[in-house]
Amino acid sequence: MTTLRFIDATSLADAQKAGPADGTAFYLPGGDAYRAWTISEVHGIATRYRLPVFVRSNPALSRVTGDVDNAVAGLHAFAVPRGTLLALDSETSVNPAYVQEFWSGIRAAGYRLIDYGSQSVVFGNQNPDGYYWGADWTDVPHVHPGDQATQFASFSNFDVSEFSPALPLWDTRPPAPPARPAEVAVKVNLPVIVFGTSDAHLPHWYVHRIQAIANGVWNKGLAVDGVFGPKTQAAIQALQSQYGLPAAERGQVGQVTWGLLLAGA
Repeated sequence: MTTLRFIDATSLADAQKAGPADGTAFYLPGGDAYRAWTISEVHGIATRYRLPVFVRSNPALSRVTGDVDNAVAGLHAFAVPRGTLLALDSETSVNPAYVQEFWSGIRAAGYRLIDYGSQSVVFGNQNPDGYYWGADWTDVPHVHPGDQATQFASFSNFDVSEFSPALPLWDTRPPAPPARPAEVAVKVNLPVIVFGTSDAHLPHWYVHRIQAIANGVWNKGLAVDGVFGPKTQAAIQALQSQYGLPAAERGQVGQVTWGLLLAGA
């Protein structure tokens, strides 16, 4: 099985010392992490994959609601896309009831969970998703049987893990741009959508469609309200910059931008 190399460190600077990697684990605030990462550090991660980690040493069931709330608040603060993976690091504490409740809260918020710890501890916690990040502590890179990820080496300022590419990881690689987006739009002759446009004054739900595509393909998290307001405009501008679309369409949905959206959909 092809695996992904992940770096686990207490800061972006230390993670970068580990050299090339496919993914980076970073620590959320609100738990027992030695040091939570800042938003600027997370934005500075150059690897394709990212994994948020929430630490709660010796978890108690009485704290699980607050821990879920803190973890979800951190996921939102770092703009972690829904449907992707969060790691729970409970050190060496065995508390299956806590893990079940934590998992349930994270799933209700729209995320998935991987549990970190030693083989016996993690398997004992019975993560319902079956995603385990085992601490094996050998010097041979591999994913241990039964794990979806294995931490196989420890250094002075970072740890290294192997991850299965089948996990629902936060993948920051953007969708491939369409080859010729302009031709898609020309064929259907769609209207130009500018700032302030509302579907209430259009013959079709064009803005609703723009917002739904931006959310479904690019995880923009927009309110699908049919109004081309500042947040929708900012999301479109980001896509235009990301794919190098013509400056003449910046901040509005013209023919080339419609082509990008329709091809993505």
